[in-house]
Amino acid sequence: MLVLCVLPIIGTPLMLSQLNLRFPKKLIDSLKNRASAEKTSVNALTERLLDSGLRSPVTQDDYLTLLASPLETHVALYKKIIRGETFGHHSLKLTELRYLFDKAHEACDARTGLMSWPVIALMRMTKQLLVVSLV
Repeated sequence: MLVLCVLPIIGTPLMLSQLNLRFPKKLIDSLKNRASAEKTSVNALTERLLDSGLRSPVTQDDYLTLLASPLETHVALYKKIIRGETFGHHSLKLTELRYLFDKAHEACDARTGLMSWPVIALMRMTKQLLVVSLV
């Protein structure tokens, strides 16, 4: 089931879809109790909790956070790399480098013919070093 909704603040349509999940009864009861205490719907609370959970990384989950929101990741990396907007932070984190190399590696695996074998070999070695250093 798809539902079209217009956000009043942004004014752009947002596609909503339905997802059925199975959770332990105790978790569902806790969710209902919290939603009631916050005077909000279970759906709104669940959406907020999932959204904040996916956006707030634990140190081991930095890479997964980048994967969870690719558009935001691409915009952030564009700002850092192309526009140089680092604002006193390190230019790139190891997880961001790993993300870039993974995406470049995926492009190589697509066999577009745009990369030569020495570049591919170098990328594979660099990717292995990044994965080892992140573990």
